[in-house]
Formats: sequence, structure tokens, C-alpha cells
Amino acid sequence: MGQLVPLGSASAASESSSEGEGSPPQKPNRVMRLTVTLPNTRVSMLGRVIVDPLKALLGQSLEELLSTILDGPIQERTTPSGAKVLAIPLAIDEDDGAGFWIGMLKGDLGFSNEAGHLVVTVPNSVAAHVSAALAADIASGNAVGPRIYTSPGHADGLNADYGIRVHAGMRRSVQLGTFGELGIEATSV
Repeated sequence: MGQLVPLGSASAASESSSEGEGSPPQKPNRVMRLTVTLPNTRVSMLGRVIVDPLKALLGQSLEELLSTILDGPIQERTTPSGAKVLAIPLAIDEDDGAGFWIGMLKGDLGFSNEAGHLVVTVPNSVAAHVSAALAADIASGNAVGPRIYTSPGHADGLNADYGIRVHAGMRRSVQLGTFGELGIEATSV
């Protein structure tokens, strides 16, 4: 994921150390826990056979693609509108993250924890929807973005990064009608 301009100072106090001279400052590792919701594309056929068009599109399951930051099993949830979504629990260590290329949208979907701020990377083709969902956060200074850049390794792809100051209980989503939603809910920061 690309770097964004910080939303605020990364707590200078956490970077200073009371340890002896010559010791490197000890920075606390801020693990960010959140649940990401995506439309459920999995279809059960004949009771046992599960067809997953998203897995076919991406070449791997979401569990495989997000394995380094997955914080539990992916669950199916029903939204208030009745659509089925996948609830994906993530735990992202500071300065870590994961993302993957979505060829059909010509961009990456990713999540990273940069200095305690959530950075969400989306294909530029959906950036207007994400900007609308984050409009109040951007206006209040609790989010920045989008920062548009060429997708690494894909010259024909464009990404949009958003930096978001998250707090426990924060929830933002982009509604997709009968397909459900793309959403983020912070459970602990």
C-alpha cells in the first residue's frame, strides 16, 4: 500500500523512551481489530457443492489472500436489507497489512495499519463511492484521501488510498443494494 500524509502526529510520547541512553525507543505495537464486510458471492448447490465466483475471479479464497491478517473464521451475516455478506475479522499489526489485485476492477483492495491509522486501498473505479461514505470523516479531518496512484505491478491499474482515524465501534459502509455492502467496523484500536 502507498503512504499517506499522516492524520496527526503519531503520538510523540509513544516514540520517546525512558530507557537508558543508547537504547532504541520502544514503540508500542498498536494492533487494529476490525470486521470487513463484502458481498457474499458463495453459492451452495446440491447441499454440499459451494461455488465461489469471487475465488474464481481472484484465483484464491479470501482466507488465503488475507491469511496474514485474518483474525478468525469468515462468517456469513444478513444486512438489515436482507442481503448476505461475508464478515471478515482482521487483526492488523502496526506497519502491516494485506491486499490483492482485482483484475475486473483494475485495482487493489487492501487494508493496512500505518501509525495506528487504517489505510484502505480500493480500485479507483469505486473511489467516488468510498469518498461519499467517508465525506463527513474527510470534512472533519478524521480521514484523508483519496490519493490516486498506479497499482504496483499493474501498469493499467489505478488505486485510491484513504487514511482513516478509527475508534472502537466506528462503522462505515458503501451500500450495494441487493448485493449487500462493502463495510468496515472497528472492534478495537
